[in-house]
Amino acid sequence: MLTSRLLKLQEAPLNELVFFLDYDGSLCPHLEVWEERVYDPKEIYDLVSGLKSGGAREIYWNTGRRVESLGGVCDEFLEFPGYFIQGSVYWDSKTKIETLVGEALPDGLAEYYSRTLRGWSGLRMEVKKSSLRIAPYQNGHMEQLREYFSKVAHSDLTGWQWHVGARGGELLSHRYDKRFAVRDGLERSPGIPVAIGDDTLDRPAIEEVIARGGYAILVGEHCGWATEIEHKASQLSYCNDISQAKGLLRSLIK
Repeated sequence: MLTSRLLKLQEAPLNELVFFLDYDGSLCPHLEVWEERVYDPKEIYDLVSGLKSGGAREIYWNTGRRVESLGGVCDEFLEFPGYFIQGSVYWDSKTKIETLVGEALPDGLAEYYSRTLRGWSGLRMEVKKSSLRIAPYQNGHMEQLREYFSKVAHSDLTGWQWHVGARGGELLSHRYDKRFAVRDGLERSPGIPVAIGDDTLDRPAIEEVIARGGYAILVGEHCGWATEIEHKASQLSYCNDISQAKGLLRSLIK
């Protein structure tokens, strides 16, 4: 039986917690595109594996990465089920099958945005099964991206919306985002949800876990929007950086 009273995250029974883990920016730096990797993926895997072996009810990846990208970082990461591309692709760690549970990217959009990016040499586009991502090549150089979105006329996006975060823009379906991932994950593994995030793209998941009486771990300087979400003080944990966030997760392993 799940506990009926709200505890601080550090006091909640680990075997009642269901984790929804963002990867980039929450558990590792945003360095893989722009700079040489300076972190050890195995350290992250050992942390997540420790939570699971310590008794966590379930652990899901809830990330904008592609399945093959996360496996490319550390194949052991794929031992855990997950939602990728903001809730639109589900990875079954037992069958090793990924399923598009959301909407596929509409035909023609990738070609359309590829054309609009001609002449914008500082921007890159990543095409995924259920989304598009446009971001600057160099970390922190967001001025050109904002200029691009202010000048480029966008195609018919009925049911789709651009979300511009601190490091790039993502075109997502209205129905399938990180909120959907939390809802579906809890249907599969009922428990007290815990989400970790660092950017506005993580906000839907944060809102969902808070509404369900769960907990949110917020990482870095781009989470001021969390104050707009109605919550109890004990539901939010603010971490200055990734190292502090990983320390908090380690503290939950009794």
